[in-house]
Amino acid sequence: MTVVDILKTTMVDKLPNDLEGMEASMKRLLAIIDDVYNYVDEVVERRVAPDNNIGRCIANFVASIPKLSTQAFDKLVNDSQ
Repeated sequence: MTVVDILKTTMVDKLPNDLEGMEASMKRLLAIIDDVYNYVDEVVERRVAPDNNIGRCIANFVASIPKLSTQAFDKLVNDSQ
């Protein structure tokens, strides 16, 4: 399974609106980040051949993340409760 497959299979229809749902989402997000990290580490250590499509997908994903200060992120999370 590639990183792209993992990302495709972990999409959700709606965001959770309770603490339990948020916790489950964070666990899934951390698992995805761990998988991506492990893939990149394998490529860097030359244990796996790089895949340009996966590299572009990771680069596009990282580029799409908004740049928020810690204070702005805290406000975003706390104001949505």
